[in-house]
Amino acid sequence: MATVTRLPKDAKAARPGLFDVLHIVSVHFTDEGNAAVCICPRTWRDVRIWTAIIEMRHKPKRADGEVDMEAPRLVIACERGKLDVAQRLLDLGANIEAASASGNTALALACINGHEHMSSLLLDRHANIDVLNNDNRSALFHACYWANVKVVRVLLERGANANLGLPPILDACQEVHEDYRAQVDDMSTFWARRLQVVRLLADHNANLNVVDEDGRAALTIASECNQVDIINFLLDRDVDLDALNNNNASALCQACFYANVEAACVLLARGANVNLGEPPILEVCRSLNADDQAEADMTTFWANRCEIVIELVRHNANLDAVDVKLGLTPVQLAIRNNQQAIAAVIQTGSAFKTAILRAREQLAAASP
Repeated sequence: MATVTRLPKDAKAARPGLFDVLHIVSVHFTDEGNAAVCICPRTWRDVRIWTAIIEMRHKPKRADGEVDMEAPRLVIACERGKLDVAQRLLDLGANIEAASASGNTALALACINGHEHMSSLLLDRHANIDVLNNDNRSALFHACYWANVKVVRVLLERGANANLGLPPILDACQEVHEDYRAQVDDMSTFWARRLQVVRLLADHNANLNVVDEDGRAALTIASECNQVDIINFLLDRDVDLDALNNNNASALCQACFYANVEAACVLLARGANVNLGEPPILEVCRSLNADDQAEADMTTFWANRCEIVIELVRHNANLDAVDVKLGLTPVQLAIRNNQQAIAAVIQTGSAFKTAILRAREQLAAASP
């Protein structure tokens, strides 16, 4: 039996083994540089695999969103999880380190798409496990970002560097970019898998206190995303609770700013310094920028902020802190943003603290 397909003109010179494996009987090259190829395959499985190789037309996208017209077929096969096709291409001598225009190798694309068996195949064939793409991201980084737990486990057990390039631990704690959120079916399940990823990274010597270009550690990022389970896990691993970012803000400060009540309460319960760096009591009274306001339910947002203010007052926040740039106190900032409820809570807290202080002074004076 035979089938006819088309092949690039230089195919035999580039992949001579291809003609032996697929039993190519004859090739007739046309003036356009294509070839009519008569194949006598050993099995129909060969026909199916070769047809899949030939028909791969939809190329991976580059980082800028444009179609990568030069992506090697092995890269495409690994992106799609076509295990048989990838095995055959490797048998025929395909370059296992071939990459897309954005620098993602076949291994990286298999990891992005959660193809565990494909990743194992490539590693069995000695793919470089620690290659970085054009954005300094490794295959492990991609697997962690997409919470592909099984792939992460495979990579780490095969010796992937948990601290190479952009640290995977940071993006394992980061929100999924808004452009990709539609690809996540269930966000709760996704974050549960992210927690497993963080555990795996910690067990394989990831630096849990590493920071990004803005000085944010994993704890700070998890606090901004209100990921309480990850916050508790990191604190159980003795990360720096009071580390400050480049803007002198702590994890508590960021949780307060983003109105993440659960995260703020956990950090306070675990002993976060309520007056360290940029005072959280000031951050909780500030307004959001226009872009963030457009995405938030501002009624709920300010209600959550009010709850956080109550907790900060309970934990002895300095209610007389002053914003260095504006010269305003927390009460004045709250009033400026039309948040009278927050201003009232702070004023009540301040009056209560003053009353307590006076009572203590009177008791001390009355003592013999």
